Amino acid sequence: MTPQQKIEALQEKYKKSLPDRFLQISNLFEEYEETGFDAEGFHEFYRLVHNLVGSGATFGLMNVSAKARVLDDLLKPYVIENRLPSLQEYAKIKMAIAMLSRVCIGKNQDIGTGLQMPHTSKETTMASIANGKAYLLLKQDTKQPKIDKQLQNFGFDVTLFHKAEDLLHTLNEQLPALIVLDYTYLDIEALCTQIFLLHEAENNIIIFTIADIDNFATRAKSVRCGSDWYFTHPIESDTLIEKFDMLSNQEVRDPIKVLILDDEIDVANYYASMLEDTGIDTLCIDKPAKIIDTMAEYKPDLLITDLYMHDYSGSDVAKVLRQFDEYVAMPIIFLSIERDEKIQNRAIGSGAEDFMHKATDPVSLITKIKSKVKRYRSMREKIERDSLTNLYNHITVLHFLEKEMEAAKRYNHPLSFVMLDIDFFKKVNDTYGHQTGDMILKSLSYMLKHRVRESDIVGRYGGEEFAVILPYTTLADAIKIIEEIREKFSSLEHTNGEEEFSVTFSAGVCQYLEGMNVAELIEMTDEALYEAKESGRNKTLRCMEC
Repeated sequence: MTPQQKIEALQEKYKKSLPDRFLQISNLFEEYEETGFDAEGFHEFYRLVHNLVGSGATFGLMNVSAKARVLDDLLKPYVIENRLPSLQEYAKIKMAIAMLSRVCIGKNQDIGTGLQMPHTSKETTMASIANGKAYLLLKQDTKQPKIDKQLQNFGFDVTLFHKAEDLLHTLNEQLPALIVLDYTYLDIEALCTQIFLLHEAENNIIIFTIADIDNFATRAKSVRCGSDWYFTHPIESDTLIEKFDMLSNQEVRDPIKVLILDDEIDVANYYASMLEDTGIDTLCIDKPAKIIDTMAEYKPDLLITDLYMHDYSGSDVAKVLRQFDEYVAMPIIFLSIERDEKIQNRAIGSGAEDFMHKATDPVSLITKIKSKVKRYRSMREKIERDSLTNLYNHITVLHFLEKEMEAAKRYNHPLSFVMLDIDFFKKVNDTYGHQTGDMILKSLSYMLKHRVRESDIVGRYGGEEFAVILPYTTLADAIKIIEEIREKFSSLEHTNGEEEFSVTFSAGVCQYLEGMNVAELIEMTDEALYEAKESGRNKTLRCMEC
């Protein structure tokens, strides 16, 4: 039996034990719920939960570990404070047990909560966010009668509720990307508990609270129930969208990509399986000589490498990679059995960011990976992106356009390029001020990002001018896409004090033709944009040469 097979056998044995482990926890809770917890019984209950957090992580079942950790975090304060939960506090514990049952047993058990837990897998969550679902729970006499319509214009699939039980039922069917709640509904214990658990389970759902009053107590209550942001009436949809975009940009990113280099490929594959269970994308190689080509093709966010390998060491690999500008700042972690601190420090001096032992707790490894990649991406985005809109900046757009033109030529597929410009933007700034002008830029940025495909590239070309690169898209399809966005954007109602107004944009579209260079494609697209503005604005025109 190979090491990998042994690992898989142990993992399979552990998986089979999960139902019994969970039943120990749930049965103990039910027993003490009937008779009342005593201190000794509660500590035993906590011990079983805490063990599940660690064992789930050790065997690579990070979903089990994560759900157990939600329950662990709920119980820990009572252990530290040496007190038992009150009857009112049992609701959150029950809901967390119900959530844990899904990953341990695979059944939608309510464990006496009277509520069913929604399916919270990564796949469901990401699909919901991609679909742009928004659930609004607002009073019927809300001061925001148009907020649902405005969110629809931004591309959200909006469902409006006036009863908490209707929202709870729908949450069990499908999770949204955004939940907006009127503050008064937070007095409903079942709703507050559900929202809190969704927040703690790291579902990447953004939760907003809207209230008539603003003080520390109301904000603290909102935070305790899992809300990400607190707004007071009146609220502009542009402001809500800006905060959603800010928070979702922190949570919903392309999967982290980790390259693992180890001359024992089974060991590399073991770590890969652990990382992939948490949504991290991995690629394993066992030959250091392949590192340069693999890095160029895979483009990882982080490299994990063994220190001692045949032919070349991990230090050799780190020193070579640091000679390339594109890898100067990329995090490198040595994962080795070496315990000598002097050797570890020399290895780090060769260009790595960290040194971890191969017996390291998987949770610690995953936490370090996420932390280092987050910092690396943040630094990279400061170079590549526009600070106001978070779109790609001018230089990055040109880089992507050149690459996409090369690909279109090599593989003979269509490629379209769009340039668009907000109409009378100077007048908007002069009339309503630059702060309102910035909000308009952010609104259009959000609409462009979320109404094109993930493979499309959106950038701020300069000032009020934007660019969109559409691979595998014909001229006719590109015009159709931009026209739909133009119509939606022109129907948005922006506010400045008591005044409402709308804004439009003009666009030029051009399809790449064989023989064109970057400058020619940009020039022809810019000419089409100029013609659209000269002929009346608020329209999309194609370039004459296409």
